[in-house]
Amino acid sequence: DIILSLGPIDDSDKTWINGKLVGETYNRYNKNRDYKIDQEVLHVGKNKIVIRVEDYVGGGGLSATNEHVFLAIGDKKISLAGTWKYHIGMIPATPFDANNFGPNNMPTSLYNGMIAPMTDFPIKGVIWYQGESNTYRAYEYRDLHQRWIKDWRRAWNNNTLPFLFVQLANFKNEEKLPIESQWAELREAQEMALDLPNTAMITAIDIGEAKSIHPVNKQEVGRRLALAALNEVYGKEVKYKGASYSHLKKNGKYIDLFFEDTYKGLSVTNKFSYVFGFSIAGKDKKFHWAKAEIIAPNQIRVWADSVPNPEAVRYAWQDNPEPANVFNSEEFPLLPFRTDDWRLSTFGIIRE
Repeated sequence: DIILSLGPIDDSDKTWINGKLVGETYNRYNKNRDYKIDQEVLHVGKNKIVIRVEDYVGGGGLSATNEHVFLAIGDKKISLAGTWKYHIGMIPATPFDANNFGPNNMPTSLYNGMIAPMTDFPIKGVIWYQGESNTYRAYEYRDLHQRWIKDWRRAWNNNTLPFLFVQLANFKNEEKLPIESQWAELREAQEMALDLPNTAMITAIDIGEAKSIHPVNKQEVGRRLALAALNEVYGKEVKYKGASYSHLKKNGKYIDLFFEDTYKGLSVTNKFSYVFGFSIAGKDKKFHWAKAEIIAPNQIRVWADSVPNPEAVRYAWQDNPEPANVFNSEEFPLLPFRTDDWRLSTFGIIRE
């Protein structure tokens, strides 16, 4: 058997070897392309593979890691990783309208079709896993998210209806430098909804996937939500919260951070006890990667030699904060946070 493996391709592809079509997949951005190849397609010596990729919205292209791009002939694998030549075949004359509504999200369509018919039924509460499409307007989500909760409570005529929601998972590639992050800003907006009564949030910043906006590990998401429901709705003595930032104290070039919901104390997953995920800035508001050390069960000291007079600290402030490795004793991640109140990148951006 001969198998051509290309990993996922966003969104559609047609693939040829030596001019012969060997496989095609339509609009399946997260489906692995594993095409079975007839032996007569291959030549002795050099062979030419051509992939036509069609992308319809958002990011596009091949997203496989190097080990998943290969030609397998029986038990032998020939790696196809490396630099590929490419050219842009066609760009639509009329770009996709960012404010365009498809048939599934026309104003009032989803609500009237799916929510309004259920409002006569009694429900115990709501769990919610959403927000990715709002990252471009994360600051606006501070208001939208809370208005949505209030609106559904009105619809069900229940001002105490419990709402449990999932903070966005890690996604996209890691950043080499600490920069602004729309996903981090959206996570902050989600956490602000905890100001409303009868709400709870679990985080998924440690169980996402860089290459898939729909991570596979829903089991752990469900488990954490179940624990939150048992505690907040059913009154059971179970723990579900990740540790969260409380306050800070400045100490020369150091900033000491204090946390709540650490339970028996904070720890890290790194076997050498290195703490990752923190950045620090002075009055110039330029963030640098920071060193950090757990010095008490609920306290972390943060510093950077390049920032002698620090003003602010951020943690897990990335689209994909995969290096962030601080957990409480119940093995729930420390929630992303920032100590500053500086203007964010999505401030003032709203849907017209």
